[in-house]
Amino acid sequence: MAGTILNMDPPSSADNSRHRLPTQSAAAALATQLDQGYGSFATGSEALDNSWGGAGLERGKLVEICGPPGSGKTTIAVQLVVDAVSKGEQVCWIGENVEKGLF
Repeated sequence: MAGTILNMDPPSSADNSRHRLPTQSAAAALATQLDQGYGSFATGSEALDNSWGGAGLERGKLVEICGPPGSGKTTIAVQLVVDAVSKGEQVCWIGENVEKGLF
């Protein structure tokens, strides 16, 4: 049986086309998701939501929190992550000098 599998001709590219999703640009894929209600979600802080236009954080967008040392940037970011994950949202944390064991 293994010999039969090894001796099979690979499928042609025409055969593979039936199993592929149509190719589209990243911009078109994002536009489709935005049109389908990709939207935003509340952070749990009315002040923060208002500072981002009143709707909270937009899904699929990068958020950068800046400030001087000790101003609470990491605390706010961790709280946003905790709130988002507890609501079933997916989060990608990108940062440097993150304390070991923070997550």
